[in-house]
Amino acid sequence: MNQYLQSKEKGTSYIHDMEAYLLNEPLAQYKPVKIETEEDVFVRGGLFKKLVPKVYDSTCSFTGMRIESTFGYNFIDACHIVPFSVSQDDKVNNGIALCPNLHRAFDRGLVSVDHSYRLIVSAHVAEVEDHPYSLKQLEGRKIGLPFNSRYYPSPENLDWHRREVFKG
Repeated sequence: MNQYLQSKEKGTSYIHDMEAYLLNEPLAQYKPVKIETEEDVFVRGGLFKKLVPKVYDSTCSFTGMRIESTFGYNFIDACHIVPFSVSQDDKVNNGIALCPNLHRAFDRGLVSVDHSYRLIVSAHVAEVEDHPYSLKQLEGRKIGLPFNSRYYPSPENLDWHRREVFKG
């Protein structure tokens, strides 16, 4: 019992080892699969979409909104920072937990995150700025981060998003 308590306090238990493995697994080798449209798609597990919201406590990183249901539904998306189609990277630090509307805004380059983990909103957003859900109100807000710094969004991936996707 004493050994169990010591390993739990140090974070060196089997469960901690498995968590570290699952949340930061190495890049997997994926096999392309032909489908009827002749497009190649990658077959991959659903760990990314389950684990990213988990490390963010099912909370949107940009707004702080947390919605779950008693039926077990989670309304927070696991968003790739560098798209999987570009990076083949399903590591947790290539992800960020976002509500669906901000996921779309992030994917389309209307919002991004700076080197200090603060939100940047594109000058190309056309909206009613005094609306309670206005994107402009998020400008400069520090994003919510995972409970453990090893799961923070990769600075290199955020740099890539600002360079390649964000429409400043």
